[in-house]
Amino acid sequence: MKDIVFSEFHDIRPGSAAPSAERDSVQLLAHAREILRSRQFRALHSLISRDPDAVKGEAPVFVANPHGFTVKTQVEFEVQLNCNAWAISDPEVRLRHQGRDYPRQRLLAEANSAGNWPLRLATAVDLQLWEIARFDEYCLNDRP
Repeated sequence: MKDIVFSEFHDIRPGSAAPSAERDSVQLLAHAREILRSRQFRALHSLISRDPDAVKGEAPVFVANPHGFTVKTQVEFEVQLNCNAWAISDPEVRLRHQGRDYPRQRLLAEANSAGNWPLRLATAVDLQLWEIARFDEYCLNDRP
């Protein structure tokens, strides 16, 4: 908190400080930003930990809108498959949101492990202010 308050002091905020003071203040603000990010993550974790556990073979993915306004955007995320991906050459992965299958696009995974286990998906979301949406990822090929 001191880092943020200090940045309001003197010539830091208007940008008329000496270059060395500007570098120091940018580092202080980066430190404050990291503390804020950590606290936001803890608060989000506390909220989603109240959700019911995932059904066997599914993995929950949470998408949060931390803003005070509606956000309509595409999100991308990488998941580790919970199915028998080693036995399936091309696993078909689905997303379920509020009990219904949700549109998604499979992308090339950024993970550098071999096999079908890492999977990158993209989907469009329309989140209301402060909303946390839960998507359940599951492997269709693994269903009885």
